[in-house]
Amino acid sequence: NKKIISIIPAKRDDDNIDQLNLKNLGGKPLISYTIRAAQESKFIDEIYLSTEDRDIAALAENYGIQVPHLRPENLSKKNISSLDVATHVLQAVNKSFDFVIILLPNAPFRDSNIIDQGINFMIENSLEKVRGVKLIKDYFLYNDSFKSIEESNFENGCGLPRLYEHIIVGGGIYLFSCERFLSSENNFPFSNFVIPEHNAILIKSLYDLLVSERLVNLNQSLIDSLIKST
Repeated sequence: NKKIISIIPAKRDDDNIDQLNLKNLGGKPLISYTIRAAQESKFIDEIYLSTEDRDIAALAENYGIQVPHLRPENLSKKNISSLDVATHVLQAVNKSFDFVIILLPNAPFRDSNIIDQGINFMIENSLEKVRGVKLIKDYFLYNDSFKSIEESNFENGCGLPRLYEHIIVGGGIYLFSCERFLSSENNFPFSNFVIPEHNAILIKSLYDLLVSERLVNLNQSLIDSLIKST
């Protein structure tokens, strides 16, 4: 009984790559993967895309995605916050929603299952602010300094290191309760929704795009077996 809006912020040029959202990936525009994932979600009620680019707007509309209007110049500059963009869309749409989900378009492997799991995670845990993350585990990720003499010795070739675990943002998904999102008291920390490493891939460079081109053509059963083996 929750009404959920999804917002896809899609500038013409990424801060690092020109026309990233229209780059070809597996024979389709990169942004199309996020559009399809949002459309296939069981819980999302309405989907809107924000862009200043007419080509991206036309592509979105061809997929059946609503583009309220082209984004103003002040929200099209480099390093603009997706939160500012989402606020602008909510004000333009002028409807009431329980939750808003921001889906970044550079996460082609974050599918509808991940989106729905994130929504479930948020609602079942009564959370108001959630972000997608992925785990990194490595023996050589140290926090501040070596924690023991044994680890210090390991630096010199003796002893065993400790397995450290860190998180980094991944999956390009941010979820908020609309009431909290639009309030002035929105500066508390995110709760973390852990996404499998493959699904959490973010394309931030042409190298990432090249690697993803190989991954998108792999058989899904092979990807699943690789994920399970790691």
